[in-house]
Amino acid sequence: MGFSSPAADYLQKPLTLDNHLIHRPAATFFMTAAGHSMTEAGITDGAILVVDRSLKPVDGDIVVIILDGEHRVRRIRFRNNRVYLQANADVKVIRVNPEQDFEIWGVVSSAVNQYRRN
Repeated sequence: MGFSSPAADYLQKPLTLDNHLIHRPAATFFMTAAGHSMTEAGITDGAILVVDRSLKPVDGDIVVIILDGEHRVRRIRFRNNRVYLQANADVKVIRVNPEQDFEIWGVVSSAVNQYRRN
């Protein structure tokens, strides 16, 4: 006859980031951030971005966009039927003009930053 371990009361299911960060697997992709233009939003160079293409962006969301053929990560703002793209305070705000090639590729739902690389 054995005794149960007192630690058994504290056992949890294995931790997987998929369970916490991915809510719609078929529409979710990972991208690696490059650069320092979104550090004020907590996105560092090399961060892994969790991008959900099924979400409709709302004012203030961080999004992956394609602007004139270039991928960028920015905070989106909707003001007076216009779209604005913000980054850090030292980066100029972009007002998207209707004649520009512009696509919202997906909403960044999470960012995973690595603080120490081996």
